[in-house]
Amino acid sequence: MSLPLILRKSINALIVGGGDVALRKCRTLLEAGAAVTVISPELDYEFNLLCPEYPQKLQIIRSEYEGCELKDFTLVFACTDSREVNNQITCHARKAGVPVNVSDSPEDCDFTLPANFCSDNLSAGFSCDNLPALAAALRDKFAESLPENYQRTIRQIRSIREKLISGQPEQKKRAVQMRKICRVEILEQCSKMSEVDAEKFLNSLLAD
Repeated sequence: MSLPLILRKSINALIVGGGDVALRKCRTLLEAGAAVTVISPELDYEFNLLCPEYPQKLQIIRSEYEGCELKDFTLVFACTDSREVNNQITCHARKAGVPVNVSDSPEDCDFTLPANFCSDNLSAGFSCDNLPALAAALRDKFAESLPENYQRTIRQIRSIREKLISGQPEQKKRAVQMRKICRVEILEQCSKMSEVDAEKFLNSLLAD
């Protein structure tokens, strides 16, 4: 069993390794706004492209992993091609109380990175029993299914929620109101309307 989470705190991640797996994890973390430190004597060429793109977020240390202070990191990734080194990293992370992801040993992972879908106001992650290609396919299918203008409608619903919070002190009554408009079919209907008409429609549902 696993528990999906969305981290909203600042992430300071350590990646040990410089190959393709490390590169993919590094790119995912940087795109999510994390600060990333990479330790490896050799790096995939594409790391050179990430450095100028994320000059304040990405730190590269070209050396072998010889142990370092891990307690300041939020997440640790063991991505080397050495099982022995990955085991060492895992032990150090566990001793420091930091969750670790081990690229060549899923059973040793404290967490995994899902196939992510992220837009301005919608985030979703897909994981499928250690089948990353299938998880990515499901993510892409989900993205294709989203109605047009969904981000605009989400912004409108959030604005309504903020007004309800300030005008309706009782949480249970707010929840009843929000359930009237937080439905997929409402998102689909609003996507076919102009922004003004969609807002009128949403407010009319609350008035019923």
